[in-house]
Amino acid sequence: MTCPYCHQENCKYQQMLPFKTFIADYIFITGGVAPTQREVAKHFNISFKAAHTWVKRLEKFGHIRRLPNRARAIEVLP
Repeated sequence: MTCPYCHQENCKYQQMLPFKTFIADYIFITGGVAPTQREVAKHFNISFKAAHTWVKRLEKFGHIRRLPNRARAIEVLP
């Protein structure tokens, strides 16, 4: 599948999209409560460390914003 933004196969955006979608859907379904990193790990059947890496990567690329020192403090950005 070709990325609609960079027109390349298997770009970083395509790899991050399922994680961003899951977080956005989770926040919508729970009425504004973000998932924990353990819940992300459980949903994708990956380790906690891998989930933490994906969340940090989403933040680095500007897809989400995390508030420091607060649990479940993830905001999905457009």
